[in-house]
Amino acid sequence: MSGLMSRGVILTASRLSNFAILMLSPLLLVRILDVADYGAYQEFMIYATVFTTICGLGIDSSLTYFLPRYPNQEREYVSQNSALILVYSSVCLTVFIIARKAFLEIASYDFVLPLATYVFCFVNLNWLEYFWIAKRRTDLVLYYSAGRLILRVTILLTVAYVTRDVEKIIWSVAGAEALRLSLVAIYLLKANLLTVSISPARIRQQLRFAAPVGLAGLMQQGSRNIGKLFVGSVLGPVALAYYAVASYVLPMVLVIRGSIADVVFPEMVRTKSNAHGALRLWQRSNIVFCFLLFPPFVLLTHYAELFVTTLFTEEYRPAVPVFQIYLLWLIRRCFNMDTLLRTRGKTGFMLSGTGLSVIMNLALMVVLYKWLGLIGPAIAYISAEVLLELYYAILVKREFGLSVGTLVDWKGIWRVGAGCLAGIPLLFVADQLPGPELARAAVASLAFVAISWLVAYRLGVTDIGRLVSYARSIVGKFTPLK
Repeated sequence: MSGLMSRGVILTASRLSNFAILMLSPLLLVRILDVADYGAYQEFMIYATVFTTICGLGIDSSLTYFLPRYPNQEREYVSQNSALILVYSSVCLTVFIIARKAFLEIASYDFVLPLATYVFCFVNLNWLEYFWIAKRRTDLVLYYSAGRLILRVTILLTVAYVTRDVEKIIWSVAGAEALRLSLVAIYLLKANLLTVSISPARIRQQLRFAAPVGLAGLMQQGSRNIGKLFVGSVLGPVALAYYAVASYVLPMVLVIRGSIADVVFPEMVRTKSNAHGALRLWQRSNIVFCFLLFPPFVLLTHYAELFVTTLFTEEYRPAVPVFQIYLLWLIRRCFNMDTLLRTRGKTGFMLSGTGLSVIMNLALMVVLYKWLGLIGPAIAYISAEVLLELYYAILVKREFGLSVGTLVDWKGIWRVGAGCLAGIPLLFVADQLPGPELARAAVASLAFVAISWLVAYRLGVTDIGRLVSYARSIVGKFTPLK
C-alpha cells in the first residue's frame, strides 16, 4: 500500500498544484476584464469543456484498464488510441463546422473556429498522462502536466493583459494547445511509442469499454454545465459569470477524486482475481476521499463569503449562495461505486445511470429555478448526482452480493466525521477573536484540519498517519540537515 499511497500523493499534489496554477487565470481575468467580457470567455470555456468530452469519448482513460490487463501490448493500444481519437475528433469537428449556423443561434457570439481548433489540439495525443499512470510513473505526470498548464496560463494571461480582447484571448488558448500537440508528437516519435500494428478486434474491444464511459462522461459534463448554459441563456453573461465562479469547487473535487481513483483503478484491475482485495482497496480509497474532502467542505461552508469575495472581488458576492450549494458535491464525490463495476470490464451501466441523472437534473432545474432563482439549477444538479450514486450502489450490491453494511466502511466514515465535528467549535471561537479576518480564517483553518485529522487518527483512521508520515518524509528530503 505504501507504493500506492506515494503514487496517490504525488498525483494528487501534482493535480492540486496544477489546479492552483489554473485558478490564476480566473482570479486575474476577473481583474483584467469586466464582468460581461469574463462571462463571454466563460461561455467559450464551457463549450470547450463539453466538446472536448464529446471528441474524447473516454478513449484515453481506457488505457488505465487495458495496459494493466495487457502489459505486452502497450504500443499497440496507445497507437490504436491515437488513431481512434484522430479519426473520431476530425469527424465530430467537421460536422460542427458544417452546422455552424445552428450553433450561432444559441451562442452569444461567433467563436466556432477557435473552438474547433482548441478542441482538436486538446484531445489528440492527450493520453500521455493515462499511459504514465498505468505504468506507475506519476512523477512524469507531475512534470508534464505542470509544464502544460504553466505554458497555457502564461500565454493566456499575457494576451489578456496586453489586448483585453476576448477573441484574441480564446485564440491564445487554442494556440497554446497547438504548441503542446506539436511537442508531444515529437516526443512520441523519438520515444518510439507508436506502431502501425492495429487490430480490428482490439479496436472493438476498446470501443466496447470506452464508448459507454465516454458517453456517460459527456452526459455528466453536460449535466454539470447545463445549469451554466441555462443561466447564461435566461439571465445573460453577468449572471453566468456569477454562476461560473460559484461552480469552481467542482474541478477542485474532480482533481482530488480523479487523482486517487486513477492510481487505484489500475491496481484494482491487476487484482481482478481477488474480489475481496479489490473491494477493500476501494473502501480504503473512500476513506481517503473522506478525510481529504470532509474538512474542506466544513471550512468552505463556514468561510464561503470570505472565500468568494477575497478571490473574486466584492463584485461576485451574489455567487456565494450558489457556491455553498455546490459544496455538497464534496460529500457526494467521496463515494464512486462505478469504479467497482468497471473493474469487471462492465461500463454499459453508466449510460443508463447518467441518462437518468440528466433527465432528473433538467426536470428539477426548470421547476426549482422558478421557485428559488439562481440557486435552483445548483440544487437540481446536486440532487441528480445523489440519485446517480444510489443507482450505482444498487448495481454494486447485485454484482458483488453485498449488503449496505458491508459495502461501505461506515465505521471509518463516521470516525472522519467525528474528527470534523470535534474541530467545528474552534471556527466559531476564532470568529470572535480580534485581528484581520483573513489571517484569523487561515490560522483557524489549519488548526481545524489538524484537530479533525488527529481525532480521526486516534479513533482508528490509520491511513491519515500513513499520509502524514509520507508527506513528512518528502519534506525531509528537501530540508537541509543542520
